[in-house]
Amino acid sequence: MQGFDIVIGNPPYGAKFSETDKLYFKNSFKNKDSETESFILFIELGGTLQNQNGSLWFIIPNNISTNPNYVKIRKHTLDNFSIQMIIDLGANIFENASVDSCIFALKKQKLENSKIRCGKISSRDLAESELKLFEQKYFTTTPQNIFNFYISTETSYLIDKIQSKALHKLTDLIDFSRGIEFGYNSDYVYDNKGKNRKPLIAGRCLNRYELRFENKYIEVDFNDSSNFKTKSIYENPKIFVRRIGKEIIAYLDKENFYNVCDVYNLLPKSPKVDLYEILGIINSRCINYFFSNFFKNAKELFPKIPIKHLKEVPIKFSKGKISKLANDIQEKRVLAKDTLALEQQVDNLVYRLYELSYDEVKLIDPTFPLSQKEYEDIRLD
Repeated sequence: MQGFDIVIGNPPYGAKFSETDKLYFKNSFKNKDSETESFILFIELGGTLQNQNGSLWFIIPNNISTNPNYVKIRKHTLDNFSIQMIIDLGANIFENASVDSCIFALKKQKLENSKIRCGKISSRDLAESELKLFEQKYFTTTPQNIFNFYISTETSYLIDKIQSKALHKLTDLIDFSRGIEFGYNSDYVYDNKGKNRKPLIAGRCLNRYELRFENKYIEVDFNDSSNFKTKSIYENPKIFVRRIGKEIIAYLDKENFYNVCDVYNLLPKSPKVDLYEILGIINSRCINYFFSNFFKNAKELFPKIPIKHLKEVPIKFSKGKISKLANDIQEKRVLAKDTLALEQQVDNLVYRLYELSYDEVKLIDPTFPLSQKEYEDIRLD
């Protein structure tokens, strides 16, 4: 079969498949990850329909760029095609379609030093858009082969520097779990205490260093392990991280709260792991700058933090100052005391920990309150 000069379309997404269909796709498609998403199947199939000089042009969800479930298809397109264009169309580009979309264009012929035109349009007029050129091979070096084209050269350099100064990734130190696989309005959730009921929180209860208990309780049944998992992920010291949002919002729980699935549980892999130290680092402005830019995809609808992205957070330990400050902040928050000055101290220490220059700090925080001398005089010991 010679193939087509061009394959063009708006393939379906979010389709529901039977178990028989899923088994067929598993055996017939090489580049689907654990999630069976219809538009991913169409990309692989579309690639086989092109002739040797053919092109594929699709409008698909823009989470193709960063979703951790689509690593295989990103690698497949990088290895086997010249990606011509990725244009983020934003939200509500189609009536009655609540999804952020993009134009995704591939050329069958793989060219050396291929460059990708990338950008985001703010109107329906493509000619008004500002597009950047990225070497395709750049995206072969990013974790999970994410297509992160939303950031400036300066930001990209700073992200690389923060990574280079770290000694660990968060996944080296922490085990991750979702909470109970029920919503806050489940029949298992009550407004009062009772036998086998445990105090329960949701993502909306969390701010940085702060938990607001709303007097909700859940009736626990660990025989239902698919929903409740195991007691150990709740009844141990752990860091809660809110799942919904673009930045990391974390709180350290030592009171054995249970949580629904819009909150992640971060438990230490070793007793030597200092959870307060990690709390201060991941709540810091520096790491949130790294995180929100490194995995940035301009998603406007329902932003979520995947566990696979949290695992990539670069961690470097100080000599105890950050841990103590994080502990102090959380204790003062319980008493409704102002902690802004202490949080600024944590931010300052984290900047120094990752060896950022004064100018680099100002790039992250243009309103940074210290002079250059004051900043450079900060010591970690």
